Amino acid sequence: MKPEEVLKRYRKILKGEVPLQVEVAKTMEAEEKSWEEHDRLTERLRETLNEIDSGKKNFKKMENQDYSLLDLKVDLARDLAGSCEFCERKCGIDRKEELGFCKDPYQMRVASEFVHQGEEPMIIPSHTVFFTGEKEGGCNFRCVYCQNFDISQGSSKGRARAPEELFQIIKSKEERVKNLNLVGGEPTPYLHKILETLQVGEKKNPVIFNSNAYLSEKGMKLLDGVVDLYLFDFKYFDDNHALKLSKVPNYREVVTRNHQLASRQGDLLVRVLLLPNHLDCCDKLILKWIDKSLEGNLLVNVMDQYRPCWKADEYPEINRRISREEYQEAVEYAEKLGLNFIS
Repeated sequence: MKPEEVLKRYRKILKGEVPLQVEVAKTMEAEEKSWEEHDRLTERLRETLNEIDSGKKNFKKMENQDYSLLDLKVDLARDLAGSCEFCERKCGIDRKEELGFCKDPYQMRVASEFVHQGEEPMIIPSHTVFFTGEKEGGCNFRCVYCQNFDISQGSSKGRARAPEELFQIIKSKEERVKNLNLVGGEPTPYLHKILETLQVGEKKNPVIFNSNAYLSEKGMKLLDGVVDLYLFDFKYFDDNHALKLSKVPNYREVVTRNHQLASRQGDLLVRVLLLPNHLDCCDKLILKWIDKSLEGNLLVNVMDQYRPCWKADEYPEINRRISREEYQEAVEYAEKLGLNFIS
């Protein structure tokens, strides 16, 4: 399958052939505030999306509800922020009172937002919104080689944005871009505010969640029926490397689970950033796992963009660019597996 033949629903949204998932979620009537009701409605939403996409149901005849699945998600997310477990760290703190590992406050902060031309071809031009923290945070990882360390580790304080304010910014750029690209730092700690933003009004462009994929199961549930395209990183296959280079425990179990969930919830683009000296211990095993374990409408980006940033010079094994030979070997391995990939 050619790269232009995957991410099919995302492409259909761009052509105006099918609606955004979040707009369909607004038509699902919720009867009570509970996770059980959320799960029931999410299953119904999946069935409804299939009916719409197959032409059995006309979305234009469906009406928004006074209390919808999206409204329910907002309420559940606000509650979850009171004992935070948006990501798998599950700090359990009240975000209105304390800062967890990510150091992100309760009110979302945006480092920058602009029309981005540097993403994958099927994504650009993309309206990227870079979330950050207030003091010293902005991400639930501590990647020693982060190229956006000013955003993810807090030297860029950003600006507080109310959901209504951010929504108006999104609408102002909607005609110039293909999508809304939620990134960081890491967008996960602001799930409650992202959902509130999407609740403000109607959106026309697909929603992309651009993440390290370390969400909790409840975090993934909140995104189900909201995100049209998951843009997930897959950084390591060896948990020891994840702990050493990103300070992340139990990485592989969490990230493999979430990639599988994402592939069922929407379209999926997996970014595999090749690290120097990690071809056999991580990169090839990641590609092999994707081939064996993921189904659905997905695309893999085998990336050679790594460059040693921030604290990478303290780790000799990653203190260089990847070699041409390493990159070529990874690409040839992806070809051998028959993956749908770009490079």
